[in-house]
Amino acid sequence: MSAGGVPGSRRHRVDSELIRLLLVEDNAGDARLIREMLRESADIEIETVEQVSAAVDRLGRGGLDLVLLDLGLPDSQGLDTLRTVGTAAPRLPIVVLTGHDDAESGMAAVRAGAQDYLIKGQIPAGLLHRVLRFSVERQRVQEALLESEDRYRDLVENSQELICTHDLEGRILSANPWAAKVLGYGLDTILHMNIRDFLAPETRGGIGAYLARIQKRGVAKGQLLIQTATGERRLWEYHNTLRTEDVAVPVVRGMAHDITERKQAEDALRTSRAQFSHALQMARAGHWEYDVGTDTFTFNDNFYRIFRTTAAEVGGYRMSSAEYARRFCHPDDAGLVAKEVQAAIATPDPAYSCQIEHRILHADGEVGHITVRFFIVKDSQGRTVKTYGVNQDITERKQAERRIAAALVEKEALLREIHHRVKNNLQAVTALIDISRAQVADAGVRRSLRELQEQVRTMALVHEHLYRSENLAEVEMQPFLDTLAENVLQAFGAGGLVVVSVRVDGVSMDLEEAMPCGLIVNELVTNALKHAFAGGTGEAGAVTVSLASSGDEWELRVTDNGIGLPPGFDWRRAESMGLHLVNLWATHQLGGIIDVSVSEGTAFTIRFGRKRRARHD
Repeated sequence: MSAGGVPGSRRHRVDSELIRLLLVEDNAGDARLIREMLRESADIEIETVEQVSAAVDRLGRGGLDLVLLDLGLPDSQGLDTLRTVGTAAPRLPIVVLTGHDDAESGMAAVRAGAQDYLIKGQIPAGLLHRVLRFSVERQRVQEALLESEDRYRDLVENSQELICTHDLEGRILSANPWAAKVLGYGLDTILHMNIRDFLAPETRGGIGAYLARIQKRGVAKGQLLIQTATGERRLWEYHNTLRTEDVAVPVVRGMAHDITERKQAEDALRTSRAQFSHALQMARAGHWEYDVGTDTFTFNDNFYRIFRTTAAEVGGYRMSSAEYARRFCHPDDAGLVAKEVQAAIATPDPAYSCQIEHRILHADGEVGHITVRFFIVKDSQGRTVKTYGVNQDITERKQAERRIAAALVEKEALLREIHHRVKNNLQAVTALIDISRAQVADAGVRRSLRELQEQVRTMALVHEHLYRSENLAEVEMQPFLDTLAENVLQAFGAGGLVVVSVRVDGVSMDLEEAMPCGLIVNELVTNALKHAFAGGTGEAGAVTVSLASSGDEWELRVTDNGIGLPPGFDWRRAESMGLHLVNLWATHQLGGIIDVSVSEGTAFTIRFGRKRRARHD
C-alpha cells in the first residue's frame, strides 16, 4: 500500500478540496503509472490495494471519497468486482479501469452503477484528474438530488394538502395519500379517475373551461365544490400550473386545500356582522373607537346615520377629536364630553366604563340627543391607549318624554280642576241640605239631614285634599282625617267636651279607598259623639282614630271611652242607618271585616287587605 498527496487537508470548495482515492490495482506498473500521472495533483491523496478483499476491508474503515477500480483482479473479475466493491461502499463513486481497447466492459460497468470508466493505455494525465474530480462531483450532485427528492417525496406524502398531477384531458396521473383520504377513494382508484369525477354534479360542466384556461395561460386558481365518495360536499381552493418543458407530454401540477370550515366561519362572521349592523341600525346605534396616541376617532356607517350624514360627505371614517366636537357636539355640551373623555384616559381602573347623555348637532343643523356608553383599553404600562363605545340616538325618546311631560302637566291641571269642581258641587249640596234643615221643624228629620250633610262634607273633603295635594292619585290620610274629625266636632258643638285624636303612620290611599275610610270614620265618630257620652262616665270624653298596617292588611280603628253599647245590642241588626252604612262600606267597598269590642267603651276595628294602590311610607 502506498500514499501520496497531503493527508488531513481541510475541505473547501470542490475545485480545491482534498480527494481521498482508493486505487484497487494488482498490476504494479499500472499502479505506479497512475500515481505518477497524479503526482502533480496535490488535491488527491492515494491509497493502493491489490485485491478486492483488501479493498472491502479498507472501505469498511471509511474516510474515502472515490474508488479507482481495475475489473480484473486476482480474487475477482469483471462486473462481479464492481458489485462487490459497490456493495461495500454504496455511496462512493467508482471509476473502473478496463483493459486495452475494452470500451464495452467500461460501458457495461457504467450501466451497472459506475460513475465512469477509463481504458488503460488511453489515459492522458489531465483526463485522469478531471474524470476523478468530476466523478466525485457528480456523486455529490446525485446524492443531493436524491436527498432533495426524498424530502420532496416525504413532504408530498405527508402533506395535509391535496397534491396531484393530471393531463390536459383531466385524467389523474398522480396523487398523494392525503388526496385519497379526503376524497374517500383508494390511490389505485384515483389514478383511474378524471378530475371531473370529484366535482359536485352541478359544477362538472365547467371543467372544459378550466382545462382551456390552464392550457392557454399556464396557470389556474380558484375554488372547486368537491363531492367525496360518501357524498359529502367540500369547498377546495386550488392553484395549478402547467409544465411543458422537460416532459414527454404536458402535465398539470396542482395543489389544493380544504377551506370548507374557513368558508363557513367567514359566512357566519359575515352574517353575524350583518345582523349586528342591522341591530345597531334598528336600535339607532353606531359604533366608534378613539386612538389616544393619534387623537383619531374611527366611525362606522351606522354612526354617521345618527348624525344624518355619510362618510363620503364628511371625508371618510376617521377624524380628530377637535373636528368631531366641531361637527357633531352641541356647543353647550362639548365641555361635558371632553371632561368624560379625559376622566376615561386618566383613570387607573382597567375596567372603567361610563354612560352619558348629551345633545348633538345633526348635519342639517337640528339638535338631537344621544346616549354614549364607552369602555377603555390599557397597555402593559397601565396607560389608556384606546376608548371604544356605542352611541344611541335617543332624540325621538327625548321628544316623546317632552310630549308626555306636557301631557302630564295638562292632565294634572285637568284632574285638579275636576276635583275642585266636584268639591264645589258637594259644598253646594251641603249648603242646600243646610237650607233644608232650617226649613224643617221635625227634630228627627233635622238630625238625619245633619248626618247626611256630614257625609257629603266628608266626600267633598276628600276631593279638596286631592286637588290641593302634589300627588293627585293619592290622599294623605293624616291631614285628611284630622280635618274630618275637626269638622265633625264643630258640627256637633262638642269641641270642648270630647277630644278626638287621629293617629296615622304616614299612610296614603287612593280615592277608591280613602273615600269609604273617610265615610266610616265620619259615621263612627258622629255615632260616638251622639251616644257614647250621653249618660256620662265621669271621665273626659275621648275618641281615637288610628290607621296602620298589620302584615298584609290595613287596620282602621275608631275607639271611645264612653258608656259602651247596651247589653245584648246587635249593631248589625240595629235600625241605625249609620251603622248599616258602616257595614256596607267596610265589607263591600273595602272587602274587609269588622270587629266590635265593648270593654272600656266601644272599639270598632276594620281590617282590609292591602291589595289596591294604598301606600305605606
